[in-house]
Amino acid sequence: MSKEPTPTEVASGQQSEEAESRMSLARTLGRTTATLMTAAMIIGTGIFGAIGSATAKAGSGILVAMVLGGLIALATGISAAQLGVNYPKEGGAFTWAREFNHKTVGFIAGCAYLGKGIFSLSVISLAFAAYSVQIIPSIPLQLFAGIAIISVVVLNFFHVQLTTKVLISLMVVNVSLLGLFVTFSAPIVNPGHFSNLLGDNGPFGVLAGAAIFFWT
Repeated sequence: MSKEPTPTEVASGQQSEEAESRMSLARTLGRTTATLMTAAMIIGTGIFGAIGSATAKAGSGILVAMVLGGLIALATGISAAQLGVNYPKEGGAFTWAREFNHKTVGFIAGCAYLGKGIFSLSVISLAFAAYSVQIIPSIPLQLFAGIAIISVVVLNFFHVQLTTKVLISLMVVNVSLLGLFVTFSAPIVNPGHFSNLLGDNGPFGVLAGAAIFFWT
């Protein structure tokens, strides 16, 4: 028979749970809002920040590369969702690895995610500045990219609900503009350009394009 916990053990367990709850972030976003916020981050980054570089690697195989990158992202998202449900704590892969007593792996994962976040933010800000310079050529590219980063930092100082509303609003604008672009460009698409599904660089080019599309 299992040993019943003593009152002291019960009290210490309750205290640790209370301390952990005080340190946890407040859950203020609903399921739909959180899903839309994630979609907003993916759509803005993947399409505008990576499609050019991915196409340069994959060539006419960009559609295959996008499908491969999307499938990997889907598998990653499902895995993260399952882990998040079973271990609802802040920290992502860092916390999940520590739950299985892999502290070194957790530390490496945390550093990798931090580096990825810094790299992705740099790419996104430069892409945003590059598009903006085409509208206003007198704007210095690097200066405008830095201003974009500072603006995002300032925005994140406010409540997460404000950040979420801004992201979702931008996503609606992006999807609407992309819908117009597809509507007007679809009639003049030449199917012959996609005759070589693997592109001029072959399978390795497609894999490189998929990697860029997924990680960015």
